[in-house]
Amino acid sequence: MSPSQGNTRLALLVGVVALLGVAGAVALPERQAAGRAATPVVDYAPSVARMRAEAGHAVFMPRGLRAGWRPIATEVSGGDGAPVQWRLGFLAPSGGYAAVDQSDEPAASYTKRLTSDGVPQGAQRVNGVSWARFYRESKGQRSLVRTAGPVTIVVSGTASYSELAGLATALRPA
Repeated sequence: MSPSQGNTRLALLVGVVALLGVAGAVALPERQAAGRAATPVVDYAPSVARMRAEAGHAVFMPRGLRAGWRPIATEVSGGDGAPVQWRLGFLAPSGGYAAVDQSDEPAASYTKRLTSDGVPQGAQRVNGVSWARFYRESKGQRSLVRTAGPVTIVVSGTASYSELAGLATALRPA
């Protein structure tokens, strides 16, 4: 093979690899959007009703979330004398995960468990209310935590602190 043939083949190979890279970059957002659209949305009204019936305290639920938030999981556990917990999970507009957890479990143990032993990162004001910030680096988990009477609320996930604050802002008594 002559040097010019080798250069031609190398140029073709580089061109093919570049074309595949461009095609992948174009297709990836489409696949992500398709996967996001395929994620089923849940109705969390039954969980709100159960939590209100079993909890002896205010239950907080999001109202008026901006577009792009998709509720994908809900679960109520405990009761019958044990602490009651409600988890409501969302796909955030960025594609990250965010959950609102609330319980009447003792605040210190609940916070430690729900933040995955996250490291305190100071405080963040959300709608004039102070929320404690936690971060668990190994999981990329951010958390905002506050106690309102007997209930501790934890807003956490892989979503940004800004998105978590947006979710916390939407929380209202049910």
